[in-house]
Amino acid sequence: MEVEDSAVLAKESFDTEEKENWWEEKKSSSEEPPQHEAKAEQIYVTQIPPSKTQVGISGMAIAALFLSIVSLCCFGPLGIASLILGLTKLNEISNQPNHPDAGPAKTSVVLSSLALIFYALGGIFEIL
Repeated sequence: MEVEDSAVLAKESFDTEEKENWWEEKKSSSEEPPQHEAKAEQIYVTQIPPSKTQVGISGMAIAALFLSIVSLCCFGPLGIASLILGLTKLNEISNQPNHPDAGPAKTSVVLSSLALIFYALGGIFEIL
């Protein structure tokens, strides 16, 4: 049993020395640079194609949605800023179907339009 263990240890130490000094053996036998062989330790890197990349919601779309909600609840003229932000974002993403910013941008345009209509109607009824 001990003889087999020592044989395995001797083979393992020979393999590690061979791996560590492989370039010296090649260099001494010929002057050509060593040829690299494929090994099991190689790492393969794959890239996600551009159409599959994850895109988050932009800050402009979030700001437009937030301002439109605030303008609808509290302060009507703030709807102008959210309308401008929402329309700008919709213009930027008009040629990209299923973009994640489309929903918040459309919602902000609708809410800010409602806020401006309610603000205008409130001003008209206040005068009368």
